[in-house]
Amino acid sequence: MQLDYYSSSFAIQTSQLIYTVLAPEDTERCRRYKERAQSFVLDFMHYFDEDGAGITFGRSMIYRFAIIATFSAMAFANVEPPKEIEWGHVKGFVLRHLRWWSHQPNIFKGDGTLTVGYAGDNMNMTENYNSPGGS
Repeated sequence: MQLDYYSSSFAIQTSQLIYTVLAPEDTERCRRYKERAQSFVLDFMHYFDEDGAGITFGRSMIYRFAIIATFSAMAFANVEPPKEIEWGHVKGFVLRHLRWWSHQPNIFKGDGTLTVGYAGDNMNMTENYNSPGGS
């Protein structure tokens, strides 16, 4: 299984879990979405180290905090974690990740906005939609 942050953790998985809250009458689709999330996190949890840092790759360079969104969406949608992990693990992933970011001193510019980069400004990571010259 190939995973990436953008099309999995904070776009697809998170959107599907939000859908289960907004459209509970769509029982079959909601069941599949919840099962997918439970299966997904078993692999995805290995993307984070013991301090909460996620693997640095792809669009994670600009979507820093969003990469942990699936775990938060599980709680929002009241989707039980798979039997291999518990709610304490889910909470731990989220808090360690956010704590890790809170210790990165170079993620904000002087005006308080986030830099483009990962743990520091890196304009080489820009794309049209997130660059100063983008349209």
